[in-house]
Amino acid sequence: MEHTADVGVEAEAETFESLLGELALGMFEFIVDPQRVRASVVYDVGEIQAPSAEAAVVKWLNELLYLHEANEVVFSRFSVERAGDVMIGKAWGEGIDAERHAPIGVVKAATYHRLSVERKDGAWRARVYFDV
Repeated sequence: MEHTADVGVEAEAETFESLLGELALGMFEFIVDPQRVRASVVYDVGEIQAPSAEAAVVKWLNELLYLHEANEVVFSRFSVERAGDVMIGKAWGEGIDAERHAPIGVVKAATYHRLSVERKDGAWRARVYFDV
């Protein structure tokens, strides 16, 4: 989805944890083609505490962006486990190879602008916009 100076992604999944993985994959599609990224190294995203599903989405995606920038890595696979209000995430990827990965763009941050997260008809759905 495009929105003035931002881009966004919509995702749907059976579980909230799977939804977070789908949103992360969608976000990285604005950065590189995830199909070109080897899931050869696992990175611990760490514990994320959030008071709401919306906050969890933004914190998770922004933590991935931090790892991407700080470690110069890109990701193609994600896993989240949840215990109450605490989520523990992992991301698989590798160091950036500009020639092979052919970077597409830069995502600065996941935002709360027009963010929606809902559970309906047994599925989780979300829409999130990113500053680019």
